[in-house]
Amino acid sequence: MRNRLLTTHIVLVLFITCSILHAFTLDDYAKTVLCFVDARITVQKDGTKSEELFPIGSGFVISGKSNPFIVTASHVAKILTSKAKIIVNGSGNVSDIVPLSAIYDEKSNFWIYHMQADLAVLKFKLNEKVYLNAPFDVFSIPFNVIINSKIAPARDLDVYIMGFPLGLGYREGNFSPLSKQTRASSGLLTLNRSDSHTPQQFFILADPSIGGYSGSPVCRLDLPIRMGGATMSAGQVVECYGVIHGTLSDDTGGKMAAVTPAYYLSDLMREVENSTEKK
Repeated sequence: MRNRLLTTHIVLVLFITCSILHAFTLDDYAKTVLCFVDARITVQKDGTKSEELFPIGSGFVISGKSNPFIVTASHVAKILTSKAKIIVNGSGNVSDIVPLSAIYDEKSNFWIYHMQADLAVLKFKLNEKVYLNAPFDVFSIPFNVIINSKIAPARDLDVYIMGFPLGLGYREGNFSPLSKQTRASSGLLTLNRSDSHTPQQFFILADPSIGGYSGSPVCRLDLPIRMGGATMSAGQVVECYGVIHGTLSDDTGGKMAAVTPAYYLSDLMREVENSTEKK
């Protein structure tokens, strides 16, 4: 894994790259996500101390009207310390480590939280000098594919989660987040959040989530149709339906995943963009 400082150059590369996407595959989808890690001091048996990175959760990048934003679950954002870092896809699919403090806009008050839902967004800062050896290979999900209606995906549609369950997908040096194909098993339901125990709407997936998937996007893709070596039709991101909140479980273990519907994210992004325009 490589340590980098994220600056203006990568933000522009990221924003321009995502704006020209036409065919969007699962591998492209994987480049929109990132892993949050935090540094902790561990003491070895001989008494020596070392700093290790522990996975906290997942997030992803979306393109706003004028800036890219990082999105995650608020319960992930709230436990990140000043030593937190993000792991993103670097050139050559290598996991690149970026200090979280190097990318946010101090004037935007760091994380911006939804008042009700388990969501937080972070605006990239844009006014720093360039300290990059090479650009990151990062895509973002266009804002216009985020579902702004109060709906869940139809039960017969495949949706894909993309993230870093159990901290897998970056430790070996290669950037390889894990995808999970599933379907909705409910419409919108009002349930208490597992972190704050306050009510919000969710929809439920047929499969459980796994620790580390919190903050991951849930999207429906029209994947490319291939026959032999030929691509018969190009895929694209069609709809982003929500963000992973957590797992519904009982004494026997996890049963189903709870997803924060995307309309909460659409509302939050419009609020953030409107407040930015007024400044």
